[in-house]
Amino acid sequence: MDWEDRIRFAKCLFVVLICMTLFAFISNAFDEYIEKLSNRPSVEAVNDYEKKGGVCYVDGVKQDDTFDVDGVDLDNYTATYKNGKLYLKSKVKQKDFHRVTPVVVPIVN
Repeated sequence: MDWEDRIRFAKCLFVVLICMTLFAFISNAFDEYIEKLSNRPSVEAVNDYEKKGGVCYVDGVKQDDTFDVDGVDLDNYTATYKNGKLYLKSKVKQKDFHRVTPVVVPIVN
């Protein structure tokens, strides 16, 4: 392998690493967008509850009149509103998984 081939290989490797990094950033932004869209029905359910009133249940436990639904973090709950009742169910927590761009180091003899 002469120097021209090694330089060509290094350039190709650099382009691949740049593409992988861009893919990681784009996929992370897409995941955040999908998460925001999936939270929309919960926000609409809480808005319906605030407009129409009713009874609120958190994980099956009925809440009294002093319960403030505005203090609920909807990232941790799934909300549905049916027949004058707001149901908040805890979401199952998953380990945070962040995409990592692998580092490839060429070994040249």
